[in-house]
Amino acid sequence: MGRRDPTLPVKPGKIRPFARFNVTQFAKLFEAMGLRFRWSRAMLCSCRINEQTGQPDPTCATCGGFGMRYVSPRIYDRPEEDLDYVVVKAFLSSASLDTDIFGEAGEMAHGSAQMSVPGEMDVGWRDRFVAIDHEMPFSEVLVRDTALLAVPYGHIGRTTTDRLSAMRYPPVKINFVGDESTTWFPVTDWRYREPVLGEVQQLEWLLGRGPADGARYSVHYTVRPVWVVDAAMYGVMDASGPEAGLTGSSVHQSLPRTFRVRLDWLTEQAPDA
Repeated sequence: MGRRDPTLPVKPGKIRPFARFNVTQFAKLFEAMGLRFRWSRAMLCSCRINEQTGQPDPTCATCGGFGMRYVSPRIYDRPEEDLDYVVVKAFLSSASLDTDIFGEAGEMAHGSAQMSVPGEMDVGWRDRFVAIDHEMPFSEVLVRDTALLAVPYGHIGRTTTDRLSAMRYPPVKINFVGDESTTWFPVTDWRYREPVLGEVQQLEWLLGRGPADGARYSVHYTVRPVWVVDAAMYGVMDASGPEAGLTGSSVHQSLPRTFRVRLDWLTEQAPDA
């Protein structure tokens, strides 16, 4: 056998094991252990009329002056559905992730978390995830509107005046209603209005009961938290291997991706409640 010519280049070969992830196992984990969320895709509202600052139209009926509107991520796949979300499963962990307790104070020091989703979900900045499987307490001050027995909810698509009388979220359970001197009780002063035609449960005042028109009062209730993607995704992990010089077929793999979310009322661009 002749000696190898040292001037010739060495043929590249496999110098270390080539590993692949079993994406099927990831899918099984999300299906078996993930929490359910209503995922909506965020997009800029076309009402942004100021080209320099991007200021949205405060009177826009679509976004309510927020500047963002939400659509279903499957709007083209399922055009027959009149929904702005799809139900997905995700992992939520590391609450108050990367919190700077010296730079932030009070409630602003909380409300962040880490979320992981399957790789095929192309989640973007400001996307919204409404929890289905977990709840949280929430409190706010409202202004009584005696023209409405049932207290409305939601802060998108309402005028500023109407927002003052509306609860920010649909209530799952009402824990307290009162002001500085008065407590209003269920059955005696208010009741739950049961869901009708796909609507949600609401706080409904009994006729002649509750605060006077225009009076301010506090309400403490249980809600399904709304999480918003509040930072660039820092865990986008795709594999397309093998690397140069390694054997094996080139197959793209979309691995689970991770990003930071924050409760919607704590985000920098949260609209007025």
